[in-house]
Amino acid sequence: MKLGRVQHVAKAGMMVLCLLLAVSAEAAECTYASKVTTGNRQPELTAQGTCGEFVGQDEFRISPEHLSKLLFRDGLAVVLVDDKAFYVARSGKAARVHVFENGADYFSEGLARTISQGKFGYIDRKLTIVIKPEYDFSFPFRNGKAIVCTGCVTVAEGEHRAVKGGTWGMIDTAGAIVIPIRYTKEELERMQRQSGEKEYKRSR
Repeated sequence: MKLGRVQHVAKAGMMVLCLLLAVSAEAAECTYASKVTTGNRQPELTAQGTCGEFVGQDEFRISPEHLSKLLFRDGLAVVLVDDKAFYVARSGKAARVHVFENGADYFSEGLARTISQGKFGYIDRKLTIVIKPEYDFSFPFRNGKAIVCTGCVTVAEGEHRAVKGGTWGMIDTAGAIVIPIRYTKEELERMQRQSGEKEYKRSR
């Protein structure tokens, strides 16, 4: 019995070791704006070398040394790592967000788009997930609603990128579906135009 327990513990230990190796950390080369100093009153995004590490695809850990150098605005700093963007709190907590115009996604109605395992969701300013990442793309909130899509893809169109294909719908700031995610992009746009025309007529 004792031998069997020893073998069981050894097997469990090997499984844990394999898991740790599979989720090994990788050094992260960072770009960020340093905090304001007497010699640098208008900080800009600058390459800062290795400032932390990646664990898996989306988890970023910044080193204490670099955390103390970040420029914080409204309690958050922006750190760019390769083609990914992160908001970092003063505590060191970090959340990956959508890259918008070569920077971090902006907060709209208190929420910003976050990305996990290739899926889009939303976080608040505390970097807490408010709407879990489950969409293939999503748009900022406007008037309490956001457009989301599944099965859609982002494609290059000249200097810009467009989202095409899949099924589209809308959610509210609590994550509830307000327009079922079953329409094409064109159908949803047509519904929005018709809704806008009705609102205009009612206001006259």
